[in-house]
Amino acid sequence: MNPDFAPIFEPYYVEKLSKMRKTDVQFSHYTSAHVAVSVIRNKEIWLRNASVMNDYNEIRYGIGFAAAALGTGGDPRFIKLLNDIDSNTPYGNRFHFTPTLPHDVHLLCLSEHGPENGPEGERDLGRLSMWRAYGGNTNVAIVFKREELLNALGNTAILKPVFYADERRFLEEFSNMLDAVSANIDILKEHPNDATHALRSALDVATLSTKHPGFAEEMEWRVIYRNDSAGDKMPCEVFSVGDVPQKVHLLRLDGSSKPDMNEVLDHILIGPTQFPEVIRSSLAEALRLSGFSEPETRVKVSHIPLRR
Repeated sequence: MNPDFAPIFEPYYVEKLSKMRKTDVQFSHYTSAHVAVSVIRNKEIWLRNASVMNDYNEIRYGIGFAAAALGTGGDPRFIKLLNDIDSNTPYGNRFHFTPTLPHDVHLLCLSEHGPENGPEGERDLGRLSMWRAYGGNTNVAIVFKREELLNALGNTAILKPVFYADERRFLEEFSNMLDAVSANIDILKEHPNDATHALRSALDVATLSTKHPGFAEEMEWRVIYRNDSAGDKMPCEVFSVGDVPQKVHLLRLDGSSKPDMNEVLDHILIGPTQFPEVIRSSLAEALRLSGFSEPETRVKVSHIPLRR
């Protein structure tokens, strides 16, 4: 069995996940009540193409940093360490990293819900900046149980934390990764092909999940699915969103092959809106009709006053 290369190539991810699992943090998806009804009825979550989401330019942001790290002005240790991994077949000078382009990747954006270092009362109220950015006039947050969601993804998609960084911080983290490669070079030499694949994947994830530090309060994680991924294939359908026909990949949680949505969903939190009680009772009824347990207690109102 090959070793787990994540601590070497993705130390930021490993540290974030380890810290999270020591807390009771959950994941929330800020959206509209209309989307929440669709999720309940169909027991599926959409992953949309990055090219038509807010994250399109953010992915370009990460690609620019990767180019700086791997370019002629980058850390000179990179090529040397690649050649050290397999001295019989030096491929370092031929290592061409081509990041996944936005139109080839589908995303679901989540936020940490109720983190220990978050604002007081956030678990019950939600995050005001997210309410203002997503959901329109009928703000809701679909709150998922953390471990159940991770289990539901299986090997179909990956869940990674967003790295909030400027170029200096990105290059610093890249240097930390090279330190780990150097310290574990003997292990990597035993599995040169797998090590190279893990490195390419780590760099790709870095370009897909790096954002400007000004967005750090979002505490975002991204479910990432690539059409060429080695894991199970995610079903795809075509929907029109905002009059734009687009392919949408579906994380189905109907219980057929993964945990049922009833197990993954913790609750739905209604944010600032003109009709909170109407939405609350309607979502509770939608849960009941779709066979969810304890529907009334799984829909909550944040009671943040509506302000326009």
